[in-house]
Amino acid sequence: MMTNLLNAKLIIKPISDKIFLVDNLLNEHVIGYLRLRMEFTNTFDDYYKDYQATNYLPGKDFVTDTLEKEMSTKFKLNNFQRAWSFIYNNFSDGVQFHADPSNINVNIWLTPEESIEDYSKNGLLICNKKPPKNWSREQWNGNKDGCINKFLQEEKAEIIKINYRYNRGIFFDGALFHKTDSVKTKNEILNRRVSYTMLFGNTLE
Repeated sequence: MMTNLLNAKLIIKPISDKIFLVDNLLNEHVIGYLRLRMEFTNTFDDYYKDYQATNYLPGKDFVTDTLEKEMSTKFKLNNFQRAWSFIYNNFSDGVQFHADPSNINVNIWLTPEESIEDYSKNGLLICNKKPPKNWSREQWNGNKDGCINKFLQEEKAEIIKINYRYNRGIFFDGALFHKTDSVKTKNEILNRRVSYTMLFGNTLE
C-alpha cells in the first residue's frame, strides 16, 4: 500500500498572493507510478491534437484519493473536485489559454529534466486576469471565437512565466487564465512531458 506520498523535504516558493511553487513535492515512487501509467497505456479518456488525457474522479483511483488526503491536510485545501493527467507529444503547442472552475489548481510536473530538449519551453504561463462574470464555460474554458486572446489583449494582461522543473508543484487560483508554455522534449517516446493536475474548491460554475 502506498503511503507518505508527499516528500518530507518540501521547498515552498511564493510567487504572488495567488501563486506559489512547491519543489520536491512528491516522493520518487509516486512520481514514477504517475508517470509510467501514462507512458505505458494506449487508452485515454480524451484525445487532443498533440496530447492525451486520463481523468481521475474522487473514489475511483487509490493514489489520487490518498494524495488528496495528504495534500488537503498539509496545505489546508478542501472540496477536492477531480484530477487528470496529460501526456504530450515531444513537440507540442500544449493546452492554450483557459480558466478552470477551481479556487486552487495543483499542477505537478513528472518528467525528469534529462528528458527536456528546450528549457525555455515546457513550463506554465499564468495571467493576472480572470474571466468576466457573465462568460460561459465555452468562453472561459473553450476560448469560443478567440474571446480569451482578445480579452487578454484588451486588458493588457500581465503574464507570469513558471519555468519547468521536475517534481515541481504549482499551486494557483485556477480561475486565472493559464496555458502550457509549449513543449519540446527529447525525441524518444519515454521522454514525453507528463503532468498531473488536481482541482480544489469551486468557482466560475
